[in-house]
Amino acid sequence: MRTVIRVIGIIILIFIVLQFVLFCIGKFGWKIFGFDMCEDPNTLLIESVSVTDEKIDIAGHTFNSACSYVGYIYEIKDNVLYIGIKQNLLLGFTERNGGYSFSINGDFKTIDSVYLVNKMEEKCIWMAENKK
Repeated sequence: MRTVIRVIGIIILIFIVLQFVLFCIGKFGWKIFGFDMCEDPNTLLIESVSVTDEKIDIAGHTFNSACSYVGYIYEIKDNVLYIGIKQNLLLGFTERNGGYSFSINGDFKTIDSVYLVNKMEEKCIWMAENKK
């Protein structure tokens, strides 16, 4: 009887650890691949972009309302800010309606434009007044 209880306990422990690992991969693991795992910019609708010298605020929705916002990554190259947004159907954590909003804090005085990107596509969502 003790052996059966021990085996059941080990199986439950393995199941819990496996669930935790899957949760962490869904929440953070996609960032390892950079922009490869980000959403197609053409499926993201931008409601607002606000750029100041210290902060960038972005809000919008996706065409797929079943997805939920997971996070973003960004990179600055040649005065251009590239942002990748990740949404997930199963492991969503906030805004289950397909919407997203986030702020990026930093030194953005030299930013000329902001692009949404993934592995294959990019879409300009903001350009400095003096560059238009």
